[in-house]
Amino acid sequence: MNSLQSKVLRVLEALYRTVLMPPLFQVMRVFRDQVFLIELRNSNLRPAVIAPILYFPLRVYRALGRMMTHTFNEYALSKYVSYIQHHYSKGGRGYFAYADLSDQEKIGLFGVPKGRIAPLIDSHGHILGLKDGDSFFDVGCGRGQNIKVLMERFPNSPIRAIDISAEAVDVIDLAVSDPRVTTQVCDLKDAATYAGIGDNTYDHVVMSHVMALLIGGSIAETRATRRMIISNLVRIARKSVVIIDNPAILADQAAFKIEQLNRGYFAESILPYFPANAGAVVTVKLGESVAVVSLPAVPGKGKE
Repeated sequence: MNSLQSKVLRVLEALYRTVLMPPLFQVMRVFRDQVFLIELRNSNLRPAVIAPILYFPLRVYRALGRMMTHTFNEYALSKYVSYIQHHYSKGGRGYFAYADLSDQEKIGLFGVPKGRIAPLIDSHGHILGLKDGDSFFDVGCGRGQNIKVLMERFPNSPIRAIDISAEAVDVIDLAVSDPRVTTQVCDLKDAATYAGIGDNTYDHVVMSHVMALLIGGSIAETRATRRMIISNLVRIARKSVVIIDNPAILADQAAFKIEQLNRGYFAESILPYFPANAGAVVTVKLGESVAVVSLPAVPGKGKE
């Protein structure tokens, strides 16, 4: 930005601050106060006579906003349910050009970047009851970012990992020869993926930056899918369930967010989807991510 542009911006900013903003600010104060009084519905605190007339356009605006948001969410989900599938397919951008890499280059991708489970282990490992020898189930393992962390922290622990991408799983298979680590390509949204796993099979179940991407073709289908997945994760975990993602999994308002041409996520709190036997469910801030942690309250589970 050159000096002339800077001067023009400073003049405009000063004009807005001294001339336009003061009256607009006062109008905003009065308007918001009248809206408050109307919605308060208190006979001792009445709004101005003209306030209901001004309030009507606001109600229309809000109703239109809710309708448009709902319609957009439904439409976006109906499209992105297949777009995301393509994004993480062999020809998609999620794991692009893996076919052109040598085995050695693929091995170099293992565990990169560092798994987001690491800071949670450091800060809350004692609460989760983590110990060497515990079994782990990594749901949506990607290139093994969390697997590498778990292998380093718990050298005697068996780890099972599943992901929808054969390309991502191939990276792990090439990089890891340890028999403690087993992998499988699975559809994380398919109930059959979890049906064959018995109750309390794994000490700890981990899902990192996957849940927000797990959507159905509609809002109702998305909610049903997430409820099914979380119920199964709780069922098969003996000590803890850890779901790490961006703050979208704790959002108050449902909203679909487009990130890329074929990748987007559905923002809505997953807390209502934890079943009664999920026990204590807490949230933990992990830098730019959040973790939802469940300590299943089922007889026979928990610390030994």
